[in-house]
Amino acid sequence: MMHAKQVSASRVRGGPAAARPRTPTQRRNVRVSAGPPPPPTPGGGGPEVSVAVKASAAERLLAAERRLVELFEPNRAAPKASVVAKLRSEINMLREQAKVESAEAARKGAAGGGGAASPPDAEKKAGLYAGYMEELARLKAENDVLKDAAEQAYGVTSSGTEEKPQASPEPVAAAAAAASAPPKQPPTPSAPPPAPKAAVAAPPAPGPPAPGPPPPGPPPPGPPPPGPPPPSPSPTSAPAPAPAAAAAAATAPVEEEISAEELARLEEENRILRDRAQAIQVRSPQSEMPGASSKPQPPAPSAPKPAAAAAAPPAAPPAAPPTPAPPPPAPVAEKKSWEALAKQVEEDQEKKQAAANASVADALQTNMDKKKKATSSPPPPPPSSMKAPVNAEKAAMDKNKVEEEAKLAAAAAEDEEMRKLIEENRKLLELTKAGEARAAEKKKQEEEEAAKKAEEEAAMAALMSEQEKLAAKKKAMEDAVAKKKADEEAAAAAKAKKEADARAAAEAKEKQKLEMIAKAKATAKENRMRNHAEAVEKAKASLAAYVESPKLIMGHDNDLFFFVPEQPVAGTEVKILFNRAISSALATRPHIKLHIGYNQWRMDPHVVELTPTSLPKSDSADWWNATFEMPEQAFHMAYAFTDGDDVWQKRDDGMDFETNIASATDELEFNNMLLEKAMEEERLAKEMAAMDEAEKKAASRRTEEEEDRVQARRDVDGTGTECLARCEGSTTGGQAGVWHSNPANPMPGQDEVTIYYNVRSSGVLRDRETATLHCGTDVWANGQELVKVMQEMPKYIVGTDELAPEEEEEEEEEEEEIVEEEEEEEEVPAAKADGGVVRDPAGKIVLIPGFTKDQLDLFTDDQLEMLAEKAEASVAEAPKATKKKKSKPKPKPKKKKPKPKPKPMEYQLPNGLSYPVNDGNRWFSATWKMVPEGAAVMNFVISDGNNCYENNGGRDFHVAVERDDKTIEELVEKRYQELRNERKEVQEEKKRRFEHSSAQKKKFAEQARNLQIRQTATTLFTEPPVPVPGEKLQVYYRPDNTPLHGATAVFMRGAANRWKGGSLGTVEMTPGTKETSGYYTCTVDIPNNAYGIDFVFQDGPGLEPERIDNRDSLDYHIDVPNANYKEPPMHIVHVAVEMAPICKVGGLGDVVTSLGRAVQDLGHRVEVVVPKYDVMKYGLIEDMVELEGFMWGGTYNSVSYGKVENLDVYFIGPQNGFFDCGMIYGADWEPMPMTDRERFGFFSKAALEWMLQSKRNPDIIHCHDWSTGPTAKSFWEDYQPYGLNNPRMVFTIHNLNFGEEEIEEAMTYTQKATTVSPTYASEVWNHPSVYPAHGKFYGIRNGIDPDIWDPLHDEFLSFPYSAENVVEGKRRAKEQLCSHLNMPMTDQPVIGIVSRLTQQKGTELMEHAIRVALGRGCHVCLLGSTFDPDMQENWDQFSNEMKQFNHNAVRMVFSYDEPLSHLIYAGADMLLVPSMFEPCGLSQLIAMRYGTVPVVRRTGGLADTVFDVDHDKLRAEHELMQVNGFSFDGADVEGIEYALHRAIDAYHNDPKWWYETLSKGCMDQDWTWARPAMDYIEMYHSARKN
Repeated sequence: MMHAKQVSASRVRGGPAAARPRTPTQRRNVRVSAGPPPPPTPGGGGPEVSVAVKASAAERLLAAERRLVELFEPNRAAPKASVVAKLRSEINMLREQAKVESAEAARKGAAGGGGAASPPDAEKKAGLYAGYMEELARLKAENDVLKDAAEQAYGVTSSGTEEKPQASPEPVAAAAAAASAPPKQPPTPSAPPPAPKAAVAAPPAPGPPAPGPPPPGPPPPGPPPPGPPPPSPSPTSAPAPAPAAAAAAATAPVEEEISAEELARLEEENRILRDRAQAIQVRSPQSEMPGASSKPQPPAPSAPKPAAAAAAPPAAPPAAPPTPAPPPPAPVAEKKSWEALAKQVEEDQEKKQAAANASVADALQTNMDKKKKATSSPPPPPPSSMKAPVNAEKAAMDKNKVEEEAKLAAAAAEDEEMRKLIEENRKLLELTKAGEARAAEKKKQEEEEAAKKAEEEAAMAALMSEQEKLAAKKKAMEDAVAKKKADEEAAAAAKAKKEADARAAAEAKEKQKLEMIAKAKATAKENRMRNHAEAVEKAKASLAAYVESPKLIMGHDNDLFFFVPEQPVAGTEVKILFNRAISSALATRPHIKLHIGYNQWRMDPHVVELTPTSLPKSDSADWWNATFEMPEQAFHMAYAFTDGDDVWQKRDDGMDFETNIASATDELEFNNMLLEKAMEEERLAKEMAAMDEAEKKAASRRTEEEEDRVQARRDVDGTGTECLARCEGSTTGGQAGVWHSNPANPMPGQDEVTIYYNVRSSGVLRDRETATLHCGTDVWANGQELVKVMQEMPKYIVGTDELAPEEEEEEEEEEEEIVEEEEEEEEVPAAKADGGVVRDPAGKIVLIPGFTKDQLDLFTDDQLEMLAEKAEASVAEAPKATKKKKSKPKPKPKKKKPKPKPKPMEYQLPNGLSYPVNDGNRWFSATWKMVPEGAAVMNFVISDGNNCYENNGGRDFHVAVERDDKTIEELVEKRYQELRNERKEVQEEKKRRFEHSSAQKKKFAEQARNLQIRQTATTLFTEPPVPVPGEKLQVYYRPDNTPLHGATAVFMRGAANRWKGGSLGTVEMTPGTKETSGYYTCTVDIPNNAYGIDFVFQDGPGLEPERIDNRDSLDYHIDVPNANYKEPPMHIVHVAVEMAPICKVGGLGDVVTSLGRAVQDLGHRVEVVVPKYDVMKYGLIEDMVELEGFMWGGTYNSVSYGKVENLDVYFIGPQNGFFDCGMIYGADWEPMPMTDRERFGFFSKAALEWMLQSKRNPDIIHCHDWSTGPTAKSFWEDYQPYGLNNPRMVFTIHNLNFGEEEIEEAMTYTQKATTVSPTYASEVWNHPSVYPAHGKFYGIRNGIDPDIWDPLHDEFLSFPYSAENVVEGKRRAKEQLCSHLNMPMTDQPVIGIVSRLTQQKGTELMEHAIRVALGRGCHVCLLGSTFDPDMQENWDQFSNEMKQFNHNAVRMVFSYDEPLSHLIYAGADMLLVPSMFEPCGLSQLIAMRYGTVPVVRRTGGLADTVFDVDHDKLRAEHELMQVNGFSFDGADVEGIEYALHRAIDAYHNDPKWWYETLSKGCMDQDWTWARPAMDYIEMYHSARKN
């Protein structure tokens, strides 16, 4: 809003810079008046400039500005820059035209003579008053407009594009003033006024009238109206001067000489000011008249928001010059509250109004000064003809000056009154607005509350309606459910009745069938018994007629053997005659034995020795015979002949001879007999096992209860009398001369106790100046509960209560003597260097000066060493002896009087105890405020406060407390129950783990079987997939990728039960159909007694075909589930020098334990034999007992038995000291009388001797590595011929780098040999130690034990996890690893290394990889160990170097640390294994079990188990596996960099994929012993077959 004084200031300043644009709202509400001009003023010479103009430049300017504003309406799209620029150019041009028109009109008005005059009558006054009231109405309307405009200017930022106008307070003020001014009439053309010589105001521009000069004082308060900034000037128009320039021009000094034109201009300005003053004076008398305001002009049609009340301006006021347009302020970033906006606008308005008032005052003062100068300084003498007019003009000017001053004073008063009225109006308006706002807000709240209440009522009604609907629906559903249930029950009843009827009918039919079968069986049994009886009679007759004569063998010239009778009869004797002369295998053998197996070897085998007969011999006849009894239940016999030295005579096809036996028992009856017998034996075994288990559990429970009760009493009673018995005086309150307690037996929770101690009684504290008491309870169960400095006790005069006086320093008496010699020190020994300490030959201390032998016995060895050091130190610190040298005599000092003899003193203790003050007594005391409640015994020791302790010779000091036996027993019982519950929880946890482990092993075994079937299916499959005993089986075989590739004919030869059951014969296979193209097929009958079938495939029907596919001598085997026949378990004995966890050095120990457990889980009997080392972890052996030993090898060999990881383990301990040397390996490097080869060679043969003497005859003896290689040769040469004849040898190479000689020997004598991975087998098969036996050499990968390596039950992990929560588990494990190693937690990959530091493990590649990983920002943690000191020194230097530059990112630990290895496997993201060669490697398998991705060199077992993410997808699919790591070839740094960079990139590129797919996939894969154990079982059977 522009007030009167602002208008006056604008008129005084003038010029284009004073022009102010209107706000959009104001522009829309300007009323254009076309009425006549006002009448001429009384004192003037012409009419005033009219404010009503026709279609002038000002009107066109207003329309153009309105169009510009409309372009930036809030709801409109941003205008184009070209349109805005064109419109602004037009505005600038119109503004210049308006200035010219305004100047012309002003000039014309001045030329007509202008003087201020009063209105002629009251009507004029009434009109002026009406204008005044209209001004008030306009102000009220503008308040609303300005409020909106202020919000726009100060609270909203422009969101438009280029050149969008910004709101500004100053243009808004100018626009508000312009809103009340009507446009001017177009000026008449005339010449422009002459340019002034000095800096004066520019010609006036159209604007509102200026009623008078501005009043003094501050401007009226109120927010300045906002508005758009002035448009930018066009390039062709001259820029308007800034407001500061206009003010400076208004106040610039005037030259001393002023022209007549300048003087005339100044007079015109004064006239305008007087007119304004007169107009204000005219309004005053009408202040009491009723207000009359003009009707507001309706807003322009294009205005979106018209003003509330825009009053019409008064008629015919003089024109005002345009106000300057200041630059727009910076846009406001965020909208403010109205109160803050109002305050800001008010402050801005006050500042601008003050500046305007100052400018007006300066302009008036300048004009006055110019007039004074013009009047005081004589102008240049005009021509004589003009002097008279000039003097008259001067007189008129003087008169006008006086009148002007009076008018100005009146105008100032009137303006002040008007300002107050405006202020009151503003305040009233604000109050009204506030009230209206509050009322509106209240009304709004009431409406909202009413609406909310209505909504709630409607919602409640809807809810009630919905509930009713739900209730109805629920009832309908319940009814439907009830009906359905009734229908279902009826249907079920009907179905049950039908099923019952059908079952009854089936049962009746089955019963009838069974009766018929039973009747048929009975009939068959009767027939068999009758036939058998007849056969028995015939057999007896044949045997009775037996005579060894040529007639006997007549007709058997070409027979290898025959029976008498010809068909053996069960339950009778039978003779067999064997013609050795025509035997292809035994013709020259000195001994012949007959091995018989009855009923498919399902009865106990029988061995018969044959002897020569008396029948004549020839080249084709050499008959031997034997007589033996046929078992009663035998119906079939299989047999073979042998010489007893593994030379066999069998059928031409290699199978056993077979003969049916005349018997009353058939196969079905025998099967039932066996089944019943087996079931009975199983029942009895279960009953015995249950009884044994129950007895064992009862005994174990009794033992546990007894242990828990003892432990409970220990925990509560502090081990009771045990500790008290170790301390003299513990129950009586002390030991005379040593210590005392008061009270003697304190009450826990009630009494304080004081300990008195004589430091002179202690050997270690005797000369100490201080003493500290350390107390605890219950044998330090709660640690040190009190540590208190003891105070030396006061000394009393003996027999009194009088304290002894303080001791004075003794003064030495110096006798007068002449010192004739001057000491000259020369070092000589003052005592022995050892301080008199005596040791025995073993180094044990037996004498220390100042201590008796009994006192020395009270000290521990450490305390004795401390005393000895002290004695030796005292000798070292003793004064040195000197020699004396004569010197000048010195005067004698005077003698001093001796002191009087002191009175005897004593220490007084409670209960009348006292001790004299002498060298043997120095007593200290300290008090414990209260013995803790619940304590059973008090314990204490004394120290000097500096780690020198007196602990009663290692037994500590103890004080018995007052005991409440009832409370003690209650506490013992409570503690006992706690221990029982703890034990129960442990047992339940073991049970849960066992169940989890069993389920996991079952799952892995099933996966392994399925995988084996799927991998074999490309070569062999059957229909049905699971054979059924007694049914037909369709076999499909594909010869591609087998030794029969390209064969024109394919034959299958098979048998049941590992070739010991019924033969399937040799069958020619036919090509398959279209669906089985490429396969050959045939059909075979599965015997009823089959529990498995075995196949080989060949290209011909005979026993010696050209080509045969027997799966590398392992044969094709398919299990046949059979309820009546089970495969008998094998007995396997492992002979090894390592076993985890009791005597493990490397992976060999893990394999022995894990493989043994896996084979045992498959139902076989497994035993392990190891040396009895003195360094074994005996605490991990359960139920270890001593068995009967044996003499062998020149020494007695003890035998012990125990359970290790649920395996039966036997320990052989020779008394020759071979295994009492403190090590497992390493005797070759120690000064010992034996080597590792001698030690382990002795053990290998001692294990065989133990088997022989313990009458063990296992099926397989499995030896491991070079250390037990001698077992194979010794078995065949020294033990197999002498009773240990059943086993077959299997040998496994774990590392070919050691013991080549022993390995070569074992490979020669073993039946089967293995190594720990297929790839390693292919790498070493041509090794000189292996090649001669490569036909029986196999690669079977190692596995890991899922019970030992299980992240879900790992005792070393704080957060157990599995594949289901691998992401959280890996994160928590990484946190634990970093915390354990004091490394900062990181989102970068953590690379782990767990390895022996040897050249084999690729240490050089390790170092390079660590540098690369650290360079990529990874963290590295290494756990390793080495026996090579040079290697250790190298790694120490490397570790220091890495820590120096990467302190927080690398940790290296050089030791064996089982817990840390688990943390690295779990917490690392990658595991690095860059081995130069690796037979198998277990670390990568363990890492994958924990979800850690391996980065490996492609060699040995690493190549078999790690499938590269980028390069092994096809290989993984072929193996039915998934990719699981990163690998590289070669042994250079480029290779390991390639793999490591790919792994790190994969981690960074997609961490989610890394954990949720790759890590989880690793954990889901089966790397346990499930599949390798199955492969070993097949190999064991193959060894037995051969």
